[in-house]
Amino acid sequence: MRRVILVAIVLVLFSGASAVAPGQEILPRASWGLHGAIALRIGPSEVLDPGYQGTALVEVPWPRAVRALRLEAIYAVLPYSPGIAIDSIGQPMGEVHSAVRLRAIALNVIVRRSDWSVVRPYLVAGGGVFRVDYRTEGPQTEAFTTPAVTRVGGNVGLGVETSVPRVTLFAEARYDTVLHREDQGELRFVP
Repeated sequence: MRRVILVAIVLVLFSGASAVAPGQEILPRASWGLHGAIALRIGPSEVLDPGYQGTALVEVPWPRAVRALRLEAIYAVLPYSPGIAIDSIGQPMGEVHSAVRLRAIALNVIVRRSDWSVVRPYLVAGGGVFRVDYRTEGPQTEAFTTPAVTRVGGNVGLGVETSVPRVTLFAEARYDTVLHREDQGELRFVP
């Protein structure tokens, strides 16, 4: 984890430090942003409610203006539909709430259309390291969280962006997958 943080700091500090020959276009420095999304889980037949995902990102352009690297710190919660807790004599006690929680660091490559002036489409793809745990809260009991496990995963998606002075607005649709061991299924979702 310390290496990932060190790489992110180096990318931010040296994003504009390359030498430029006469006549070459100077690329913008690293940009940063925040991204929020509704996340929908795909896969097993369990009934799930829509979740959410929050992302902090740093994007560094490559020498060609149509490409960039984006480092993302992600937090996502994918809840299950509430269940009913039953006591020892079969009486309902209240609702039980469960959710999958993800924390991740991901590195993505962005490929843009640079010939469109107002709204530019782009492709995003990459991979990352995910920490996954499951949290359950029930009536008259303390919340229980499983130990977090580390997994690798990847994503691919499409987006559109438009820029105004000093601000870029964007919207994305992605397919994310977090790989698991043989005894556990993949975790797939669309933020």
